Amino acid sequence: ATVYTTFDFETPAYGAYGHRLSDHVLFKDAATWHLFYTELAGGAVSTTRIGHATSLDLAHWTERPTVITAGAAAWCEKGAWAPHVAAAPGGTWVLLFTGQNSLGSEVIGALTSGDLDTWQLAPENPVFTPSATWARWGPDFYCSCRDPFVYFENGVYNMLYAVETLSPQHPALGRAESLDLLHWSDMGAFAVDSLTSQTVDIESPSLVFR
Repeated sequence: ATVYTTFDFETPAYGAYGHRLSDHVLFKDAATWHLFYTELAGGAVSTTRIGHATSLDLAHWTERPTVITAGAAAWCEKGAWAPHVAAAPGGTWVLLFTGQNSLGSEVIGALTSGDLDTWQLAPENPVFTPSATWARWGPDFYCSCRDPFVYFENGVYNMLYAVETLSPQHPALGRAESLDLLHWSDMGAFAVDSLTSQTVDIESPSLVFR
């Protein structure tokens, strides 16, 4: 086997100077690795986008068509980032991501695909916003509902997302449930940082089973 031993985080294996890569998800389908990533505006791109690249060995990559750019819809006019891809019932794929409107309000949006290459905005968009009974969220001010992470348990899709509690205001993770990745029910707080009152989000949750 070929062993790769070079790790250089200033010049990463994928991306280069001028490309500001951020939140991403990496998974393997059959023999192919798929990297879906956020590229922030500046340098090589003028508008934040979600990109896609594929590899057979995690060292040599082929860039695929851009998945979505900010401005594709009013609810993601200002931003589109933090992709998470999950296999949906019926053999299709759903990519959940954060969208931010012109006023700074964040939501979870969804794209669907049958081949991981061609993506369409789901008609249900935005597919999730947190309940204002416990979360500080509204469509007309800066607020968090970001960084979806999905796992499947007991026949139900679960989504963790970053949010803030309403009163008192604390960084938190919320949890939602769905049967199809497109229709979600808010299940309330999953974890709350009750020791922090600063408006700093808990970002990019990831849950690992062991």
